Amino acid sequence: MTETSQPGPQLTGDGQSLLSSTAITATTNGTVEAIFPGSISGIAFTCDVTSAGSSSGDLLDMYIQTKIDDTNWLDAVHFAQVAGDSTGIRMMDKIHANGAVTAFASSDALGAGAQRDVLGSRWRARAVITSSTDPTFAASVFAQPM
Repeated sequence: MTETSQPGPQLTGDGQSLLSSTAITATTNGTVEAIFPGSISGIAFTCDVTSAGSSSGDLLDMYIQTKIDDTNWLDAVHFAQVAGDSTGIRMMDKIHANGAVTAFASSDALGAGAQRDVLGSRWRARAVITSSTDPTFAASVFAQPM
């Protein structure tokens, strides 16, 4: 019996930072809109949280959003929620053009640790902070097309 190896995903072009390592003190939409070539089959995302709020009640939810109609932002990735007493966290997720997608309304919330396999035309990061103590989180997000 002969084994053949299947090639893994091929990187397609340069990746792009969706959120540079920065202090996040309030809910914010990233200002960088990445545009990747139409020939990609997926995108891998890395979120690094280098510092967090001061208490476990301080929460950071990091999303990756895309536009599939060139108008409305849609949540495609919702990384695991980060508590304020955590530091040095690296989270990764991947969406793929051939992934199964269950029907959803564009207004449906995407739960923490979940993703939708949708490939839109533009991409950005969105950070949501929940707290009553005005915490500061530091995070960065990188997208690598495949």
